[in-house]
Amino acid sequence: MTPHRSHSLPWPGAILALLCLLPAARGAAGDELIVDEHFKNQTRTGQNPPHSLAWYASHAGYASNRGRNLRVLTRVEGPRQVAAHFPRVTLETGDLLTFDFEFEPGAPPGDDNAGFRFGLFDSAGEKRNRFTTDARDPSVTSRGYAVLMNLRNSRDMASLALCKREGRASLIGEARHYRDNLSPRVLIPGRIFPNRRYHVEMTIARTGARMAEIAFELSGGGMEKAFSYKITTDAASVFSFDTIGFGTSSAGASDVYFYDIVVTREKQSAGR
Repeated sequence: MTPHRSHSLPWPGAILALLCLLPAARGAAGDELIVDEHFKNQTRTGQNPPHSLAWYASHAGYASNRGRNLRVLTRVEGPRQVAAHFPRVTLETGDLLTFDFEFEPGAPPGDDNAGFRFGLFDSAGEKRNRFTTDARDPSVTSRGYAVLMNLRNSRDMASLALCKREGRASLIGEARHYRDNLSPRVLIPGRIFPNRRYHVEMTIARTGARMAEIAFELSGGGMEKAFSYKITTDAASVFSFDTIGFGTSSAGASDVYFYDIVVTREKQSAGR
């Protein structure tokens, strides 16, 4: 009889092979998890970061929960926003901040005014700049970076621009307070379809005293391939962040739902 031959790996090799089969963790070792909001408690006003933030809307009835997501009403006129605050984080040279989330439009608005907006901002720790209840829209001086996006323009295509926010006004609703367009408006191939989930990743990398690389990627929703866009600027002046903002500037046909909102920081010492 031929003896049975074991093909088991030596103990250290077996452990290594097992680790290779495990799915990758969302945050690599050394990453700092700032926000990890999945609305598991099905509330939008419980503040317990990183796993739960209090989300407040500038106008009554503009935001609510629908199960494990954040619902933003777009059937309104004029600028509206919803914001949440997290412990302030400051990027050192070499650090990378990643903001990602998923969204699902109930129907694409006929939008030629970059009416879908989101970004990261800094309230400078001042209470007057913070959202503390619904229907209180502070005329904030928060600064930061945002994506101003058409979900659908007159040519049935989506487009976006990366902008730096300066000025005193509604957090994310009024485009005139984005004094510096960091990029020209670029077209996204195709269109955004209703009732499909899309994934957004926005990154801010500090590369010098006033240097930053800001990138955007859109995927999912049946797109043939991800759309990505990146700029490098020597006019960066905001490297501290404590606020997430979503907003609309014009009426849409339906609602937008947000899922799985995550912010992480990868520090220079983690091997970048």
